[in-house]
Amino acid sequence: MHLFTLYLALMLFVSTSSSTELGSTFGMGIEYGGQSIGSYEFSDGTTKDIKSNEGTIIYGGISYSFNNKYYIKTVGGTKFKSIIQKNEYILFKRYLLELNLQRKIGKHYLGIGPIAHILPKFNCDMAAPCSSNSYEHAFGLAVQYEYKLPTEITDKNYLTMALRYTYIDYKLDIYKGNPSSLSANGIGLIVNMYYY
Repeated sequence: MHLFTLYLALMLFVSTSSSTELGSTFGMGIEYGGQSIGSYEFSDGTTKDIKSNEGTIIYGGISYSFNNKYYIKTVGGTKFKSIIQKNEYILFKRYLLELNLQRKIGKHYLGIGPIAHILPKFNCDMAAPCSSNSYEHAFGLAVQYEYKLPTEITDKNYLTMALRYTYIDYKLDIYKGNPSSLSANGIGLIVNMYYY
C-alpha cells in the first residue's frame, strides 16, 4: 500500500512538470550472489550450487523524463535461473516489479528505488532427492548506476549499461511469522534500451 501511494505521488509530480517526456524501456541482464539455496547432484555426477540472487532478468515498462535531469522508471518482468540436463531440471523463478528514481549527470545516471519479487518459486525434478519450495512475496531496495553507451540512434533512443546492487530477503511460505530468512542480496549487470 505504501509503495502504491508513493507511485501515485510520483506520477502526479511528473504529470505537473513543465518539461515531461514519456518513453518506454526494455532491459535484459544477469544477477549474481545471495545465500545458497542448496547444492544439487545430477545423474551424471555434476553438482550445481544455486544461490538466491542468481538469475537472468528480462523486463519492460515506462520511463518518465522531466527537465532532462530526473527520471522515474517503472518496470515489470521476470527473473529466472534454470539448469537442464537430460531428464532433470532446476528452475528458480520470480516475477518483478520495480520503481527506480534517477538523477542524470551527463552520461551518468544514479538511481535508487523499491523492488518487489512476486511469487518466488523453486522447482526441481531430479533422480536424487530434492525439494520444491514456494516463498513469500519479497520487498527490497535496488541501488543502481547506469552509463549511457555511445550507440544512440538519436538523442532520445539510446542504450545504457547498468550496474546495481539489490537488497532483498526471501522467506518460505511455511515460515510465516518466523524471523528466519534467506538473504538474496547481490549485484547485477543489465543492458537497458530507452525510447522517447
